Formats: sequence, C-alpha cells, structure tokens
Amino acid sequence: MNRQEYRPPHGKLKSAVIRITALVAGLGSTLFFLLTLWEHQYGANARSGPLPATAEAVPITDESQSYFIDALHNGVAGGLYTLVLASLTAFAVLKAVKTSLAQPLEALSQALRSIAADEDAGLPPLPDHADDSIRRLSASIDGLLERYHQHFEAKQALLRFSLDRVSEAAYLVDRDARIRDVNAEAARALGYSREQLLRMSIPDIDPEFSMELWRKEGFKVKPDQTLTFETVHKAADGRTFPVEISAVYSEFDGRPYNLALARDISERKKAERELRASEARFRHLFEESPVAYQSLDIQGRYLDVNPGLCRLLGYARDELIGRCFDEFWVDEIQPQFPKEFEGFKLRGKVNNELQLRCKDGRVLFVALDGTIQRDEIGKFVRTHCILHDITTYRMAEQALMHYAAIVASSEDAIISKDLSGKITSWNGGAESLFGYRAEEMLGKPIAAIIPADRWEEEGMIMKGISEGRTFKHYETQRRRKDGQLVDVSVTVSPVKDRQGGIVGASKIARDITERKRVEKELQRHREHLEELVAARTNALEALNGELEAFSFSVSHDLRTPLRAIDGFSRLLAKKYAGHLDEEGHRLISVVCQNTERMSQLIDDILAFSRVGRGELHPAPVDMEALLLDVWTELEPHRQGRKIHLEFAPLPPALGDAASLRQVWSNLLCNAIKFTLPRAEAHVWVDARQEGRDNWYRVRDNGVGFDPAYRHKLFGVFQRLHAVDEFEGTGIGLAIVKRVVGRHGGRVDADATLDQGASFSFTLPAADTKA
Repeated sequence: MNRQEYRPPHGKLKSAVIRITALVAGLGSTLFFLLTLWEHQYGANARSGPLPATAEAVPITDESQSYFIDALHNGVAGGLYTLVLASLTAFAVLKAVKTSLAQPLEALSQALRSIAADEDAGLPPLPDHADDSIRRLSASIDGLLERYHQHFEAKQALLRFSLDRVSEAAYLVDRDARIRDVNAEAARALGYSREQLLRMSIPDIDPEFSMELWRKEGFKVKPDQTLTFETVHKAADGRTFPVEISAVYSEFDGRPYNLALARDISERKKAERELRASEARFRHLFEESPVAYQSLDIQGRYLDVNPGLCRLLGYARDELIGRCFDEFWVDEIQPQFPKEFEGFKLRGKVNNELQLRCKDGRVLFVALDGTIQRDEIGKFVRTHCILHDITTYRMAEQALMHYAAIVASSEDAIISKDLSGKITSWNGGAESLFGYRAEEMLGKPIAAIIPADRWEEEGMIMKGISEGRTFKHYETQRRRKDGQLVDVSVTVSPVKDRQGGIVGASKIARDITERKRVEKELQRHREHLEELVAARTNALEALNGELEAFSFSVSHDLRTPLRAIDGFSRLLAKKYAGHLDEEGHRLISVVCQNTERMSQLIDDILAFSRVGRGELHPAPVDMEALLLDVWTELEPHRQGRKIHLEFAPLPPALGDAASLRQVWSNLLCNAIKFTLPRAEAHVWVDARQEGRDNWYRVRDNGVGFDPAYRHKLFGVFQRLHAVDEFEGTGIGLAIVKRVVGRHGGRVDADATLDQGASFSFTLPAADTKA
C-alpha cells in the first residue's frame, strides 16, 4: 500500500490562526464602520433629547453622504488596527505553542508513522517536561490505539480462523506480491513455517511468476469475479508441483489484497496424462486393431467405423458413413433388420451371427457383439459393436461336419486312438469290419483287434507316429470279434493339437480280403500266362528262324531266274539287234526294267523284314550330325540338280543310330525324288520338344499329295503316284514307321497337292549330358 508522508500539525495550526486573525480584523473593521455611522446619525439627537417614538424616513442630503464616507474611512482604519493587533497576538500564541508542543507532537507524529508501518507498535513515552494537556492527549491516543489493536487482532484472528478452515492452501497477497497471511495447509504444502512464509513473496514460491504481469493484471479482478489459472509452486525441499490458483479481490482494513486459493493438481495432472495415454492407446487400438468396430445411430446408420471394418467389407470409410447397416446384410436376412435392430435397442446389447456381403461380392460370416450407449436420462446416443470374421471357423465347421458325415457313412473302418493305444473314436465302418460296437471299444486298447504275432508291428507303427511319420496303405491282418483274421490295408496318420503336438493317431482300415483273393487268382493266371507266353515266344522264335531262312531262300531262288531273264534279254537285244524292229527293242527294254524293279523289290522286302528282327541299341544320338552325314551320302541322287537343305537346331534323341540313319535316308530320298519337277528345290528340317519327346519334321516344295489318302502312305507297297512318274516300291515310308514305332514314337504326314509335303516323327528326348 502506498502511504502518504505524515507531517506534524504545525502548518494546520498556523493556517487556523491566520484564518482567525483575518476574521477578527474583519469584525473590527465592520464594528468601527457601524459606530461611526451611529455617531453621526444619532449622536446629536442623543445629546439634545430622547429619540422619537416613531421613526420616520430621513431624506439623503449632501451632509448625510459626508457622514457615510467618514464612517467608511473610520471602518477601514479600525479594521487595519484590529488586524495588526490580532496578528501580533497570534504570533505570540504560535510562538508559545511551538515552544511547548514541538517535542511531544514530533514524538506523536513518529509514533503514528510507526503504527502505519507496524500494527503492533505503540506510542513512545512522553518527555518529563510535557505539560498535563499533552499527557491527557497522549493518554486518549493510547486508548484509541489499544482499541484499534484489539479490533485489528480480532479481525486477524477471524481471518486466520476462516483460512485455516479452507482445505486448499490460502494466501493473502498485497499489491507488491508480498505474502501477508497464509493458512496451515499452505505451510504444509510448501514445507515452510507460517513465519517463514510471511517474510516471503510470491516469486519465492512460484518460479513462473511475473511481477510485471501481476502489477498489470493482478488487481483488475472485480470483487464479484474470480481469476483462475494454473502455475507451479516450489516447496522448501526444492520439488515443484502443479497448482490451480483461484484468486479474488478483497479489502481488509481498508487495504486491497488478493486472496488466492492454491489447489495441488498433481493427481489431476497425472490422471490427465493417464487419460491422454489411455486415449492414445485406445485410438491406436481403434485404428490398428484387426477387430472390426462400428457405431450406429438410432436409425441404424453408420456414425463411425475403424479401418478393421473397412478391411473386412472392402469399403473406404467415406463409403460407409451415413449408410444403413442392413445394406450389407445378405438378401435372405435383410428384411429381418428392423425387427432385430429394435430388439437390440430394447435389450441394450446383442450377440448374434450374420452374413454380410463385401464390396467384391464375397459373403462373410461374422459374429456381432454390441451395446447401447445412453445419456444420463437413459436416452439412446449410439451403438458400439465389434464384428469378428468367423468365416474360416464356419467353413471349417461345415467341413468338419461334412467330414464327420463321411466318416460316419464310410464303409472303411476309421478309428482314432491316443498315444497309449486307447481307442477314442470308432465309426460304423469299424463296426461292420471288426464286429464290435462303438460302446464296446471306446476306451479299450487297440490291441483287442491285433493278432498276437502282429503286436511288434503295432509298436513300430506307434513309434513312427510319435515321430510324426505317416504310414500309407500298409497291408496287414487284424482279428474280428468272432476270431476270424481279415486282410486290411491300413493308413495311419498322426493327430496334432493346436500347438502342433502329436496327441494320437488316426487309422483308416480297408478290407482287402476280396482283393487278396483276386490277386491270388490273377497270380495263378499270370503264371499260366507266362508259361503260354514262353511257349509262344519259343514258337515265334522258331517261326522267325524259318522266316529268315525262307527269306534267304526266296531271295536266292528269285534272284537266279531274274538274273537269267535280265541276262538273256540283254543278250537277245545285243545279238539280234538288226533283226528287231522298234517294238521289239521296246519290249526287251520293258523286260529289263521289270527285272530291275523286281530285284529292288526283293531287296526292300528283305530290308523291311530285317527292321523288325534286328536288336536295338538305344543311346543319345546327335540328330544334326546324323542328318548332315545322310545328306552327304545322298550326293549322287542330287547330282546336277539345284536343291537346298535348310535346318534348325535339332535336339538329340534317344535311339539306335543305325536304325535312325535309315529313317533320315528314306525321308530325304523322298524329298529329293518328289521335288524333281522343281527347277530349284528346297528341303527344310526342324524340330520341337513336347514333354519328354522330340518332334522332327522334313518339309519340301515338291509335288505333294492329296491329303485324303494320307492314311495309306505308311503301308507296305502303298503308292500315291504312278511308277512311270516316280520310281519306287512303296516300302520306304513303311520302314520309317516300323523303325519309329520300335523306338516308341509316332509318325505323321501332311501335304497340299502340288505345294509340297511334310513328314513328322517323334523320338524320346535324350539328355545331352548322357
């Protein structure tokens, strides 16, 4: 508080004396003026006789004016005289007062200044020479001060009592931010004593305090307003903690203060941080959770969805907000939505399964769990729903039911057992096969259906199962309830739990008694057939020997007369040339040509027969090298002709090189022969791989053939052209077919009349590294 400097009352006393002196002078002047007028007006009458009973108006004359001016002069002179006399008197009084009261009044002034600064201060003792009036004055002032102190202390006690009843820390702060009073809670919160705090100011306990802002804004709060803000307080041990300040303007004993309540908000701040962290975690879960979330309004329209639901249905968030949930229900259950949603709103929760259609048309099975959020009066606000995709579970359940139906209806025995060998399931097929009902076998050891001589076999199987192995189509024997042995084919697989641990085995046993009987019968027939084949083979070998002998005999016996006919015909043409006419020479030429053709035909028949009897020696064959070798051997057949060979890379084949040489030779000879009418002939050879076989093709630009007769090309003695057009016996392509067929290949042909032909054949592909 800004206090005015206290001054002793000398100046006030002097001013009062001056005013009294001036008043006395004025009164003296007026008195002299009135006395002069009375003397002039009534003095003569008084001396001459009594005044008249009735006053009458006296007219103003020059003589009367002269009397008035004299009275005015006398009044001024009397006033000045009175002023001088009063001034001298006042000066003497002031001097006396100053001399007698100066020291006591100075002490009184000093005491009052001390009181202003410190409420506990009192008046100092008066000097010994102070007179009784001063002492009485001092005693009166002491009484007043005593009552003031009592009143002040009562008000302070009431204020402190009120502050100590406040649960928050309370501070009474003046304009200079000095702490004028505190309560016990403030001392406890900061760790200072009350006496220590009363010697401190707000910057000592508030590191963030701004004196400039305090002086500017601290006392702008009106009495009916509260200033609330947050700051930090620093305790005696150096720790800091957040506080919320609620400050109100207050006057105490005529002075302005701010009464500030400081509430420790450490727990609230901690709770706020935890709330923010919780909200952040919730938001993270909301955004990143694989579980789908949706919120609907009272009409069933989307208010909010998380990315999990967007991924589930295949829609963007903007495509879902505002749309009704039933738009995504499958058509079969969509009409049920209004009833279902109303029931949800009435019950306040839902646990249901639905089928929803995704954006791409897929149908999902989902489990829906939801609750209703209501306000404080119970009014609907929104729904909160979690959707779980259970399509995989439902499909698995359906598959399991399907498999269970298969197991139940299977004619095969399907049995489950644990690792100790105890039976855990037994289907109808097992009842039919072994004669035991399920209730007879469940919980019993599997050894009940295993013959004693097969127990080691079962131990071996279970050991393999525990190691994760599977036994497929293991043929063995099992014992029926009636003691009869039955042949079975067993497949045993390990059964695993969710963690992948092996907990048992599943066995499928099929009755193969009939198959075993058939196999024995087939074995008997096979052995008999082998005997027949052996006998037939011996017969065929004998027949082939006879055929070879016959072929040799035919070749020898036919060649002898042919050579005779050819020789005598040539001798006749030479000896009797002059006796034969042109027709005779032609006939002899025809005989010679036919004998040559007959000889070629015999050679081709022998070659064809040798192709079917010779032993093959398969090996990788370089088809490019073989092709070029054969083409070189056929040089005489190309003599004098313009004929070109072009070929692509040819992959190697697996076959007999000598036999394959015959194939290339026959196909290339055909190409050379049937391109004879062309001035410039072309032969192309290429290949391609098809699976494990290689296709080889020879094309030409010759005369071709009618494709309607292609089926006759590879037959023996089959020709599509007259002998006088192209020579040949019709054996070459038949040899090609037989050689390729013995290698496991196929042949084919294609052509267009007068535009060339192509011949193809397949051979097993060979590994070039072989």
